[in-house]
Amino acid sequence: MTNTASVVRESAPTTLTSRELTPRFEIYRAPHKAHRYILGHLLIEMGRVSFADEREAGMTLAAMEVVLAQCDRHIAHEDEVLRPALVARCPKALATLDEEHEQHATQVAELRAMAKALNEATSDDHRAAIGRTLYLHFTVFVAETLAHMAYEERLLQPLLDRNFTLEEQLGFNASIVASIAPPEMMEFLRAAIPASSRQERFEILNGGRAAMPPPAFAAVVTELMPLLPGPDAEDLALRLGL
Repeated sequence: MTNTASVVRESAPTTLTSRELTPRFEIYRAPHKAHRYILGHLLIEMGRVSFADEREAGMTLAAMEVVLAQCDRHIAHEDEVLRPALVARCPKALATLDEEHEQHATQVAELRAMAKALNEATSDDHRAAIGRTLYLHFTVFVAETLAHMAYEERLLQPLLDRNFTLEEQLGFNASIVASIAPPEMMEFLRAAIPASSRQERFEILNGGRAAMPPPAFAAVVTELMPLLPGPDAEDLALRLGL
């Protein structure tokens, strides 16, 4: 990928202005925290698995496909909603974004090809060898995805703030949320809620509350609560008035 790590370092402010200290809407925050959560957890688990074991390898590959599909959907949302807006007002910002999204697609294709080879391996030794290669490639994928997300939050979010109103950004977010099917939304929430701060959890769930019948909202919260440590679950229940 493009060396986004150096770009992010160079963009780091030495001081914070009053505007930067003011709370604002951050369109990347919740999805990126969710992706850091699932990528980090899978990377740790992939380091523990015995790829020679056919069952363990199969479970790991299934988990990786879920993560890759979530990453693909996130980029598709960005390209469908944010990219046209950026084309209209700040097209010069697209070179790095487009290049990295293309490279992401290439990396995902490579990971899926290795997963296919691992599935088709006929011996323990062969599975172990492919599994180690897959693990190393996934490590690079995680590192570069983390750098890419930091690039978007450090450079593209301020660009959005300078060129679009808060109402426009909320509209972008609403369009993305409306395009997500309920099963995919639950998949997202299962990562985003434990990955977020207490205030952010409340904002995420309370934001969707009005669009859901009370029994449906209660069912969602009931499913998510066990993912949180006891004090965090109690805090969320209190904030939601449950």
